[in-house]
Amino acid sequence: MKTTTNDITLVLTLLKNAGINAAEYSDPEHTHTLDLYCFTNNDGSLRWLWPVQSGRVAFLRFYNASSAKAKVFVSVATMAAKLGLARIISHQRLRLYIHQNSSNILASWGRDFAIFTGTPGPNRKGVIATNLYNTPSFIKISLSPASAELIHQEAIWLKKIGQYSLVKMKVPALLSISDRAAAFEDICTPGTFRSNELLPQHYEALAELQEKSTETVNLAENQLWKSGMQKLELLNSLNDTRIPKGIVRKLNRLAEYLKNIHQLPCSVAHGDFTPWNMYVHKEWLNVYDWELAIDNAPLLWDAYHFIIQTGILVEHRPSGFISESLNSFEESQWVKSLVHKYGISSRQQRMLYLLLNTIYYLELYSRQSSWHMQVSWLLQSWSALLSEVMAAEGLLSQRELTSMDMIDYLQGKDYTALKWICPLPEALPVDSDFDLCVTKSVLRDTKQFLEQHPFAGKLLINSKSYMDALTLLLKDGSLLSIDLIHQFKRRSLDMLDTSEVITQRRMLQSGVQVPSSFHQFSYTWLFYILNGAPVPEKYSVHYNEQPPEFYQQFERRWGINLKLEKPHYSKVKHSQVMEQILKQPSNRGWNKIRNIFYDFKDRIGEFFNQKGMVITFSGVDGAGKSTVIENVKTHIDKKMRRKVVVLRHRPSILPILSAWTHGKAAAEQKAANTLPRQGGNKNSLSSLFRFAYYFSDYFFGQFYIQCKYVWRGYIVLYDRYYFDFINDSRRSNIKLSPTFTSLGYKLLLKPDYNFFLYAQPEEILRRKQELDADTIRELTGKYLALFNGLSQQYHHSRYIPILNEELDITLNTIYKEIEKRA
Repeated sequence: MKTTTNDITLVLTLLKNAGINAAEYSDPEHTHTLDLYCFTNNDGSLRWLWPVQSGRVAFLRFYNASSAKAKVFVSVATMAAKLGLARIISHQRLRLYIHQNSSNILASWGRDFAIFTGTPGPNRKGVIATNLYNTPSFIKISLSPASAELIHQEAIWLKKIGQYSLVKMKVPALLSISDRAAAFEDICTPGTFRSNELLPQHYEALAELQEKSTETVNLAENQLWKSGMQKLELLNSLNDTRIPKGIVRKLNRLAEYLKNIHQLPCSVAHGDFTPWNMYVHKEWLNVYDWELAIDNAPLLWDAYHFIIQTGILVEHRPSGFISESLNSFEESQWVKSLVHKYGISSRQQRMLYLLLNTIYYLELYSRQSSWHMQVSWLLQSWSALLSEVMAAEGLLSQRELTSMDMIDYLQGKDYTALKWICPLPEALPVDSDFDLCVTKSVLRDTKQFLEQHPFAGKLLINSKSYMDALTLLLKDGSLLSIDLIHQFKRRSLDMLDTSEVITQRRMLQSGVQVPSSFHQFSYTWLFYILNGAPVPEKYSVHYNEQPPEFYQQFERRWGINLKLEKPHYSKVKHSQVMEQILKQPSNRGWNKIRNIFYDFKDRIGEFFNQKGMVITFSGVDGAGKSTVIENVKTHIDKKMRRKVVVLRHRPSILPILSAWTHGKAAAEQKAANTLPRQGGNKNSLSSLFRFAYYFSDYFFGQFYIQCKYVWRGYIVLYDRYYFDFINDSRRSNIKLSPTFTSLGYKLLLKPDYNFFLYAQPEEILRRKQELDADTIRELTGKYLALFNGLSQQYHHSRYIPILNEELDITLNTIYKEIEKRA
């Protein structure tokens, strides 16, 4: 790969600021050659350079060789250099020409120096590893006014830290300083090593620094806080489409929550306390790069920074793993001793770190013209960690935070939100879902993102040829539903061009990307018109708020003048739209045949892919079954987005017996007006006949229910079930032994879930006075005993008694159970 002009300019500038006059081409003044091997970044830009004639690869002094893979690389590179084969680990070679007046400076570096070109950004600086004044040293060279300021800040901080006379923490000596560069002692001494874990040496060093510098401050007067709030105001005013809008809203919410902290113990912090900025000695810690040091930081700042940055940038761990590491750290004896000594809250310390550190770097990144890959890693991880602490504090729900995180993740990617009328992603009603138009690659990435989200419990995927319907079960039991649509289809018809809709997207202030007004309304309008339904007022109200061009484009495309005709369903409009859709090339010829094939495949897939289930609810009259069933039905329909049907007592392929004499309508009316358990039948033969009749309904009806509903993905809810024939056969005007009626249950398909709702007799009588207290106690006891026995006998069917006194508790118990198998 050839070195670019920008790379060469960067190296020449770096050398110039270090006092070396160099050029790309020779001339009468530039006669000394300097041949360098180059090691590049993943994007091909220069990272490390070292002299060709060097007998060692000095750039390894910049390298964090703490992982097994890194140690192998160090061994290979070292051996190659010793054998004179350093070229095999280099990516390219660069020749420069040095001015004769600079040769002495270059000679002072020796032949075993190395150059690091620095990390892109406003604070970028170069570093030269050399042996200045016969002392292993690093020369830091500014490449911008900001980095020059940081270099001088580091010199000031080293002097200040030196005044503390620390024993457990060693810092480098300042060897020299100029306007654009400073030389520092290399403190990588024999017997030291790097570590990706916090060791006793780290804790002892931090404890000593805290002991020397801790003071209690009012947060509002803290310089770190004030600077952070100023930067947050700036972030709120920026129109940088690279910065995720959701994370900024989270930062605002968290800042508002924390602003009233009064007494906060703070100490000096290194600011970039990471494995690559220190070496561990058996008795102390060697720490360098003090340019980002903080005067009054929360006590756990450096430790949090070490754990989080190591997890993201070194170990490439997901945020969930990093969160577990933080939790384990907060349970350590070292943290507990600080909590006891200074009265701090580790959760509060974590929130302050995440808030102020994220603000600092977001504002810094906003000043960078281009972002390197690590920025995306960092922002995604910081955002997830912010979500976790905010959910733990109850500032936002897991569903709200996951919605924000998903839209932040998708920002700038090829997607649009359809039928979008919410002000913010977190404001999406619990009975609504995300309809997102995406490319297939974004679809795959989004599924992976949701599966790895720290709140993800279980991700259910219903795939079709044109979309994936996702249901994300979160750890708190809530649900988030997302439709990822990569082709606009209704049955076998293509409606809109996906690529056109995505290309013409626009971003709202909330960060949500939506289609153009034409595509947004066209999709919503087509969705309802083609399904023969009126367009809801919440959508149709927008059609009269558009500029004239919108109506002209709409009429050209769909043949409908919205100024003259309301955007509601009619057979004429349906016919006109179908005519326009059928003209599209994607619905003609071989495309038409292909669309029909995939539509058929989708229908077959619906039959086999989504498993239904049967759920029964039992309980005496007044136990609250009707209320619970109605809530469960709504939850399954609106939140789980599953088809649901409610059956009363039995399959009912056979009518109630009295229908044979009174007619179906009259019999049902009579049954509704008659209190339960009022029948006077005591005849065994008559009871046997009635039972045989109703059992036939259960036995044959179960197969009908299985085919009509369960195999088609429905969730069937029974309001009462066969268990009444065992425990309360009098309710059906039957007098038979429970031992006999229980035999019939063995021949039935077992429901997936069986819930028995019960309460204290006093509570039931308060709700409904149909049974006396003794009967309630007797029936409740029988049901509890029956469910206990069935639970031990049938392990693939769940039998769950629930004390139904608090409706919310009852419903949450039921929701969590059924969502396990949904």
